[in-house]
Amino acid sequence: MSILTLVAGAELAAAAEPPVTVTFLQGYDPDTPEGPVTRQILELAGREPRLNPQKWGGLSLPGAGGRAPFMLSLAGGNAPDIYFCWFHIMRHDIEQGFLYPLNEWIGDDQDGDGMISDAEAEWHGWRKVPQLWRQVATRDGKVYGVPMAGVWYYGIVYRKDLVRQAGLDPEYTPETWDEFFRWCQRLTFPGKRVAGARVQRGQRAFGIENRPWGWLPWMQSAGGSPVVNVRVSPVSGKAYRFAMEETAFIA
Repeated sequence: MSILTLVAGAELAAAAEPPVTVTFLQGYDPDTPEGPVTRQILELAGREPRLNPQKWGGLSLPGAGGRAPFMLSLAGGNAPDIYFCWFHIMRHDIEQGFLYPLNEWIGDDQDGDGMISDAEAEWHGWRKVPQLWRQVATRDGKVYGVPMAGVWYYGIVYRKDLVRQAGLDPEYTPETWDEFFRWCQRLTFPGKRVAGARVQRGQRAFGIENRPWGWLPWMQSAGGSPVVNVRVSPVSGKAYRFAMEETAFIA
């Protein structure tokens, strides 16, 4: 999950003031107006004449890390107004003071519990944000970002010759997880020596993405969940496991 954030120091002008230029590090690209994020920003700019969206262009550092240009722009005082931040590094950016709180648009923590509830939210979109994502974007009652949904395409690439050697039909791909599991069993040879392999671990059926943001869609598409709630039923007194999307019993 990525979070749409507003860099500290960026301010929106009042209605009577001149047009406001808002720079975007990611998401907004006028060269591809058909993109979902760009399309919504352009629609908003059509309703709000003061809004002048611009694609931010900073330093290009060959061989540098992905966040290096952004971090240098922060140090130089010319950072973009809005950027995407992965959920696992957002706390760092909050602690370093990189982000501007969005409470004036979303709502305030009136009861002091450290979160913005549905009743406290002035922006109706906040009520659609799952509780877990709210916790990621909120600290001490201040909201520093809103979730930005992305679309990722996953597929399976395999060598037909190895599939045939395993006695499987490469033209008939697995249609269920059980069939996929059987393919994995037939294609896995732990003791086989693979020529040219840097690490000899035998022949493995498939390489699965091990980074969390790439691996979680596999887990979730199989019906799994990275977070499981265990709750005790007030009726039966028994403990039940729930996926993170389900948070309460229904009478």
